[in-house]
Amino acid sequence: METLHPLYDKKIACALCSHSFYSKKVRSRFLKAQRYDTDFFIYYENPKLHPIIYDVVICPKCGYASTEQFSRIFPPGSANQVKEKVTKNWSYQPYDQERTLQQAINAYKLAIYCANIKKEKSSVLASLTLRVSWLYRLLDDIQQERAFALHALKCYTTAYLEETFPSNSNEVRLLYIIGELNYRLGFQQQALLYFSEIIYKHKNHPDRKTFERTKERWHEIRSIS
Repeated sequence: METLHPLYDKKIACALCSHSFYSKKVRSRFLKAQRYDTDFFIYYENPKLHPIIYDVVICPKCGYASTEQFSRIFPPGSANQVKEKVTKNWSYQPYDQERTLQQAINAYKLAIYCANIKKEKSSVLASLTLRVSWLYRLLDDIQQERAFALHALKCYTTAYLEETFPSNSNEVRLLYIIGELNYRLGFQQQALLYFSEIIYKHKNHPDRKTFERTKERWHEIRSIS
């Protein structure tokens, strides 16, 4: 009987050049969560099989890097800019194979570059930079983890001010991660503002776990202020 491999190939159609290729994903049955951080990061039993390692897909033909959060629509002129700045300098790298943590970080950095060129929403950039911060956490690189967490905080804050969200649940989750990142980065008074907004404006929110976590953080900050 053939042994099932933890990774499988998912077929992708490149949004930039239409080339079809395969990218690795982790089978859910191999994901065994060990613990959770307060910024939504999940530790798995086997860190080499962390699903965020494979979130970014990179076209082997043109080098365009993206995630499922990216819009497949390119604003006028942006597709040509990606071709000029990415494709012209691209040479194949084995991102379609098993990845190390460092390869995953490099994949995210290329996705961030592509996202900036095509002017993706701030929430997309926030998600990318937060995941890079998490990958550096797995590498115990505190300096880079903090640097990318700060980038994520700036992008999430911009997203909150400029974007609309389809549900109250999404808004509360966004307020929470902004508050939590502020807290982790040492900006406690800013964290208090965002946590307070959840407590006073969304007290009937159905996600009680996030709400209770928010109250814990709020009391913690108040006790040392």
